[in-house]
Amino acid sequence: MILLHYLKPVGGKVILCCDFDVKNLPVKLPIFYEECLKYFAEWSAARQDIANNLTGGDFSKIVLWNNKAICINEKSVYNHRLADKGILKLGDLVSEDNELITRQAKGI
Repeated sequence: MILLHYLKPVGGKVILCCDFDVKNLPVKLPIFYEECLKYFAEWSAARQDIANNLTGGDFSKIVLWNNKAICINEKSVYNHRLADKGILKLGDLVSEDNELITRQAKGI
């Protein structure tokens, strides 16, 4: 899969679960793939989930990575080390007691 080659720095298939903006991805895509991803993002379930979660108050399911609202230097963010540790959604940063997890995980 050639597209996965281009998407590896942003999580590969993980991006399909994200509310991303193609122009903010820190990768250079061929125009065909860029257009395909642009339309996918526009109609994706992730975008609908964000809208539903925000109105329902359940922010814990919002995916952190490649989120168009979370950028550094106008580029979306993906950290493979944190993602590999299971930190994918906002809820992964909060304990069962609804407290922000502040201790640093070993190896991160």
